[in-house]
Amino acid sequence: MEELSGISKILKSYQHVDAVAFSAASRIFWNHRQMTSPRQRDDSEGKLGTVPAFTPPTDGIRGFYRVVVDSESRYLLTACHQNIHAATRADLRFLEINDTTECIGTRNSVIGTLFLGDIVCVTKLARTDHFDDHFMPPKTADVVLDKEMKCHWMVSKMSICPREIAKHRKFAVMENGTAVVKGYGDAMSVVKIDKSTIPDPNKVYVGDVFIPHKMDSNFTEDHHSGDLNRLIHISMDFPMTVFSAHDDSRKFVIRKARRDKNLVRFSIDNPKEQPTDGFWHSNGRIRFTAKTLGGGGVLKKVGGVNAMIETLICEGAELRLVARLSRDAPDDVDFNDDVIRVEQRKPFETELISDGFFSLMDAESNGKRIIRALYGGEKITEENYCSQQNPKENYIFPANPSILLNEFQAEYVAKVLQGTPIVVANSPFGCGKSMTIVTAALYLFEKHKKEGWNGGKPQQLLITQSNYASVNLVDIAIKTVSRVKDVKFLRYISESNWKEIPDACRTEWDMPKLMNDTFVKWATNTDKEVKFPALRVTVVTQIVSYVTKTLSIHPSRLNPLRPPWPRQLLETFLALYHPDIIIVTASSLPGLLSTRIVSKHLVTNVQIDEASQLAEYTLLSLLTLIPNARFGLIESMFPQVILKCVYRCHPVITSLLGELFYNSEIISGISAEQRSEFMKNRPHFWPNPNFPIMVVDNKAPAQAMGTSFANSTERVVVKQIIDFLTDTERKKFVISPADVGVISYYSAQTSLLTDALRDVGVKCGTVDSFQGSEREIIVLCCTNDDIQEFMQVKNRLNVAMSRSKQVTILIGNVEMLRKVQYWGTIIERCEANGCVVDT
Repeated sequence: MEELSGISKILKSYQHVDAVAFSAASRIFWNHRQMTSPRQRDDSEGKLGTVPAFTPPTDGIRGFYRVVVDSESRYLLTACHQNIHAATRADLRFLEINDTTECIGTRNSVIGTLFLGDIVCVTKLARTDHFDDHFMPPKTADVVLDKEMKCHWMVSKMSICPREIAKHRKFAVMENGTAVVKGYGDAMSVVKIDKSTIPDPNKVYVGDVFIPHKMDSNFTEDHHSGDLNRLIHISMDFPMTVFSAHDDSRKFVIRKARRDKNLVRFSIDNPKEQPTDGFWHSNGRIRFTAKTLGGGGVLKKVGGVNAMIETLICEGAELRLVARLSRDAPDDVDFNDDVIRVEQRKPFETELISDGFFSLMDAESNGKRIIRALYGGEKITEENYCSQQNPKENYIFPANPSILLNEFQAEYVAKVLQGTPIVVANSPFGCGKSMTIVTAALYLFEKHKKEGWNGGKPQQLLITQSNYASVNLVDIAIKTVSRVKDVKFLRYISESNWKEIPDACRTEWDMPKLMNDTFVKWATNTDKEVKFPALRVTVVTQIVSYVTKTLSIHPSRLNPLRPPWPRQLLETFLALYHPDIIIVTASSLPGLLSTRIVSKHLVTNVQIDEASQLAEYTLLSLLTLIPNARFGLIESMFPQVILKCVYRCHPVITSLLGELFYNSEIISGISAEQRSEFMKNRPHFWPNPNFPIMVVDNKAPAQAMGTSFANSTERVVVKQIIDFLTDTERKKFVISPADVGVISYYSAQTSLLTDALRDVGVKCGTVDSFQGSEREIIVLCCTNDDIQEFMQVKNRLNVAMSRSKQVTILIGNVEMLRKVQYWGTIIERCEANGCVVDT
């Protein structure tokens, strides 16, 4: 068990009876009026945090409040335990601290000395001037935090609770004024104690960090579940102060929950002041926990169930979500029983490199050379390295049938093989980049095999930016296994993540699947011709235990000659299956590098797909931890290869996008005939069989949903199009749902479409989520008739318009699209070819 901090012990010891006593004491405080003479302020520099903290009393009248608003004349506080104000005493929900408040440890005013997030112990209250003798307490649901709000009570006497301060931490200041602190994922506020100092975003500073306490519950630990259920509705607009830079660290009580097999539909609050909208995201990982009534009427925390958010829609003060439960979630979990809370799970974080890493690197290592070039040092040029490969040599992708690489793809493979520290493939859409990456990896494998494996078997890493992109890489690599002998692929994904991702994101080379297959094959093998590596007796029982318990294989099927002994599963797996080429997403990379799967000194090459999206820290970690590997990365200061032939799109789309975004320098590698099958076989649907873009003019306005937009008319149109395309009765040319993709620029519309098409099998996603993917037919949704700036970013538009192999169906307001850059050209071409239709 994790030892509780001082403030945690204090807050957990606070009981429901204490909260009721504090609320009841307000009739005693009724006769206490706000003092008219203010206390003297400390106007010195550096006063923040100077008032000493004290351990509060464990009995007597007291209530715990958190500082949530800081202004020049007062602080606003909110109750840490909602029991204090319940549903009817909203007057006790928020208090104010002003210059007349007495604080133990100082005679002066505390204004300007408290941190946002400070927790204080209030022992006396006084009525403010906004409180008359005929006062009737408002209901809690009717009171919302406002910086200018008039509080009914002020704090007359208080003490500051113990704080958690991290000393001497390095931090950098971002352009928006917040700070990124080493060792912490949350963006933090910067307090300039020396007013003459303006933080420079290009410098690193050292300072002390105040860490606000995160409460597990907004109620006392002993609160009865029946009472708790009656108080659920008061959590609306209840403010908390601890936020991550990207995620929300609060816990919420779920409402309107309904489970349908492995899907759970539920709602959480979307408070006005600190909303959930914008901090909860599709594909976010969450955890449900329950509190149920135990012996003696005490609430007990029960287990937890992991899930992944599929869709979310903001509707005013409510966020509606659909989450997919982990495959190991118990079938008997009823989300309508007891009190269920949900929170976002923190991503895996590990510090891969430490201070001074650059000075510790070998001066001649590839990693150090690349870092020097990245930060303004000597550039890397291919003239510095002797080419052992002929760029004119033919390279073949070893599928069945095999594919001859074009001259641009072959040049990239040649440069990877010649040993340059870093090689770049500057690739437009659809140029066979993924196939080229796999080909280069296989040629390297064959080269290593010929040279011998003295000192250990070499490994390679192939890094993608999303699960879908890594699945695409696996699908391409699988085509080669019958032609390339002995090569072993592995897609690294943790077992917990593997249990949550959709089936479409799973492959036969995923580590949990390979573990299962490898252990079963080893444990049940009776074929003397099948050879396994010799294992120490200290590892084999773990396999037997895993196979019998996890896979329910009867002991009679097990090889009786292997004596049992315990050992860690991962080491056991690696003793049987040593991967040559490891495929991993950038987000899973820290987890991979912290395991024994990668022998860092044996990694010879790292290829990064969509490398410009890789975080700088992750890249530096790779260069530091695997310093002798060769790398693939997009950057103008390194040797580059440009892949110019596009094999995905219809030539008309390739030509149009080349004109808009590539100075007409890309060329189509396929004929129009190869991409016109749909248009020719659906003449009743497609207006011009020679032009592969159709615009459906949707004049219906969008509806704001929190920070996003949705369009109900567009949703209906998309559903009609999908139903028509996938109608199996039209047997002349049947479109499979898997061949259709629906892209939206807005997350709210993506959620609506995902819900509408959930049982159809069509992938729906935002533009970013489709990067690296392709479909025969793409339906592109503009959603909003107000064409915002992010929709005009050429990189994003290029991705959206280049996902289809045959046709793209664009739904949007033609008159509005006509007025903006890039879109206007697309609309003009569609009109000229008779491919604009009404909804």
